[in-house]
Amino acid sequence: MKKRIYVFESDPIYRAYFAVHVGGTRAQALQWFGKKINLPPTSEDIREAEQGQSNGTIFTVRGLLSFAIWLREVPEKPTANILGTIAHEALHATWHVLHTVGIENITEDSEEAFCYYHAYLVREIAARLWPETREP
Repeated sequence: MKKRIYVFESDPIYRAYFAVHVGGTRAQALQWFGKKINLPPTSEDIREAEQGQSNGTIFTVRGLLSFAIWLREVPEKPTANILGTIAHEALHATWHVLHTVGIENITEDSEEAFCYYHAYLVREIAARLWPETREP
């Protein structure tokens, strides 16, 4: 599978910089992300949500509105499995971004912020990976 990188310069909601890195290895994705944010991949400020044999992970940076999602592979058409992985990683991203802007917990007052941002991320990532799924 060919490695692909999709960069979202700045989301329109919180102005977070993020990317989706498809293919290659987890280490290659971390190396690429470190270069983009000017931190060595060994920096203690970069946090990885999962370790091990997962189909994806997310790299976040403490205190910065930046993250990168790595997906081992993406099928030609969306499947329940890959959509589940994207939703999983997008929830980590949602928590990171909202925590960084000062919303630390899901409460009655913040629930909609979490839900809307999570839906935005899943929708944007899916539309970038499978352009034919984008609605007009």
